[in-house]
Amino acid sequence: MKRYFLLALLLPVLSAFAQSKKEKLGEIMKTYHDYNMFDGAVLVAENGKVIYKGAFGLANREWNIPNTTDTKFMIGSVSKPLTCILALIQVQKGLISLDKTIADYLPEFSGKPAAAVTIRQLMSHSSGMPNYDIIKDFFPRISRQHFSREEYIKIYMDSALVFTPGSSYYYSSWGFFTLGYILERVTGKSYSQLMKEDMLDKLGMTGTGSYFHTQVIEKRASGYDYSLGGYTSA
Repeated sequence: MKRYFLLALLLPVLSAFAQSKKEKLGEIMKTYHDYNMFDGAVLVAENGKVIYKGAFGLANREWNIPNTTDTKFMIGSVSKPLTCILALIQVQKGLISLDKTIADYLPEFSGKPAAAVTIRQLMSHSSGMPNYDIIKDFFPRISRQHFSREEYIKIYMDSALVFTPGSSYYYSSWGFFTLGYILERVTGKSYSQLMKEDMLDKLGMTGTGSYFHTQVIEKRASGYDYSLGGYTSA
């Protein structure tokens, strides 16, 4: 009886502790939202159990549609660490090596400034490859044009390196596009197919996938920028 009595006393305490943790998480996220620092959906798990989930802000400001916990969001450069994981999976399969170069996998670019850059350097932003902001009006003139992979990579492969590969750090989206293109070449699969088969399906991430700006995605939130002047469409 003493054991049962002790357990009966502990259960309300544990429940109150869990409740207070959930409430604290909710308060933290609400504060970020109130200061215009966060709109989106949140899920926090501990030891395999969901202890908090919630949604904040609007998925569409023109129609005043709120975010929900199943709203889909564009993740932008969060795709870069996912691409690194995908690359490491191909390393495990023996399809690529971290210390082989762009020229090893894309021989048509031998002799270009970035030819000797390694897979490891692409993944760690230490390749010395520049970023797209070196091109004036890149977004309106280039980013949404219908280039093939082969056409797009040629736009920047003649660009001079910012530094000797491996000697420093410089954030480069072009480096990661190159990495993604190499993964496509060595596997014979598209980036989106490879991501789905090697990662998303195995993790049960059925609501996640690759996105192209002309696609219509159910429950996708519109993108916005926020500054002191308010919100603008991204």
